[in-house]
Amino acid sequence: MMKYLAAALTFTGCIVLTQAQAQTAEKHHQEITMAQQAEIRSKTLALHLDLNKKQQQMIMELEKDMFTKRKAIKEEARAQREDNRSTREGRNHHRPKPTRKHHLPPELHIKTLDLQLAHQEKMKKILSEDQYRQWIHMKHRKHRSAHRKHSKQHAKPGRR
Repeated sequence: MMKYLAAALTFTGCIVLTQAQAQTAEKHHQEITMAQQAEIRSKTLALHLDLNKKQQQMIMELEKDMFTKRKAIKEEARAQREDNRSTREGRNHHRPKPTRKHHLPPELHIKTLDLQLAHQEKMKKILSEDQYRQWIHMKHRKHRSAHRKHSKQHAKPGRR
């Protein structure tokens, strides 16, 4: 009996500790302002691409703008999800399985892609040709590594 009690207490302790860690990580992430995120991003790019001060400042302003626009799109998507939930609750329907990559409605997905294209064009104007090529290479490398990580997480057991 004592063994079961000890196992239950250990299990409960692990769950509480995990939840506390998740909450503090989320709180830490929320404490970073958009200006700080833009500064971190511009300084990271300055290190990788050897940017001058003018380029770094222009990228910081561009990143601030991008963060505010992305946040607006996320809020719009959240509002649409909440609206869909409230209309579905009145009816007894099951939630349809999302088929889009980011679970965004098509119009918001198009807005996101337009935003990315505009960002890419602005970066092309700010950076030199060599820096732009390096930036594109960094983006593709980041995308590939994220894709590999995602595919490993969702791989079927027993398959490699």
